[in-house]
Amino acid sequence: MHTIPGRRAAWLVIDVRDVAAVHAALLEPGRGPRRYMVGGHRIPVTELATMLGQVAETPMVSVPVPDTVLRVAGTLLDLAGPYLPFDNPFTAAGMQYYTQMPESDDSPSESELGITYRDPLSTLADTVAALRA
Repeated sequence: MHTIPGRRAAWLVIDVRDVAAVHAALLEPGRGPRRYMVGGHRIPVTELATMLGQVAETPMVSVPVPDTVLRVAGTLLDLAGPYLPFDNPFTAAGMQYYTQMPESDDSPSESELGITYRDPLSTLADTVAALRA
């Protein structure tokens, strides 16, 4: 069984094909420079565990580790990193993003550019399939 820690933690999931569609729409001649948020769907850790478990075909659960504990652990591992005999992706910045990431308001790109964002489950399924290929 695999676990994903966090209480209010979440991932923003965006499909690279949707990011490409936004870029293509922004290249429309005569419209001038514009800015759009393209952050994707915010997936809370409990849903994320279910989705990843489903697409990876392995049991996966969320473990309600307090978000503050994750941020403190990231800070401590930043300090210990130079002395560890291995690379560690668990950082203070990473844990801050993971535990405090707000939702992304992508509605302007949807309404003004006609973008329809893919379902995050299909994005995760395609990602896992590509990694296994």
